[in-house]
Amino acid sequence: MVRLFLVATAITALVLAAPSAGSRNALWHDCVRPNEQHGFARAADGTRIAFAEAGHGTGGIVFAHGARGDLCDFMWALRDPRLAGFRTLAFDYRGNGISDYPPYPRSIRYRQDAIAAVTQLRKDGARKVALLGLSRGGPAAIAAAAQLYPKRTQAAIAVASIDELVGDDASRAVHHSRVPLLVLVNEHDGLGLAPTNRAIYRASIARDKHLVLAPGQGHADVFRYPRVWNAFVAFLRRELG
Repeated sequence: MVRLFLVATAITALVLAAPSAGSRNALWHDCVRPNEQHGFARAADGTRIAFAEAGHGTGGIVFAHGARGDLCDFMWALRDPRLAGFRTLAFDYRGNGISDYPPYPRSIRYRQDAIAAVTQLRKDGARKVALLGLSRGGPAAIAAAAQLYPKRTQAAIAVASIDELVGDDASRAVHHSRVPLLVLVNEHDGLGLAPTNRAIYRASIARDKHLVLAPGQGHADVFRYPRVWNAFVAFLRRELG
């Protein structure tokens, strides 16, 4: 009986010590090193959004992850010396990683998270900002860039983006905004999103818009191709200076 009591007590202690959904942001991502800038930004509805940031300069890039992802997916970009001349920021959409997990309908206000990330980057010194959205994170990022153009964002980048998610429609957004647009996708995208990204490109009314097809068959792994990377950097330099 004593042994059973001790085991039960230990289990209870572990349960009480485990973080709940509401306290997940008391932790931090293992992918972020202690000396790397990180913290929380506030979305317009008060939701706390985790972010990591790197780089210097007046040009800034916000990276928005895809489904089942988080800011760790873009830590490679924040550390890439080829982007050292830009301020770079990756964030966790609400309900992902260590950002807040608010109840519905606040749980689906993803565009607010992208806007909060832009606000944070501008607060830290960026004067021109490009917003990049990958896959499922694409519609909110592209819609935010279109909404904030031209005063707070200067460019949108779609990487194997889906077309629409909970009210954010990528094609509609770029059809009603002249925000410069770069679309990157594998010609044989693993999720079949090449036609979707062509449609986003065609819908854009921007004077400066580009579609770059990579030769791969994976999903969103386009930056490993030099031609895609070069087009990406050239676009950033042109739009962000």
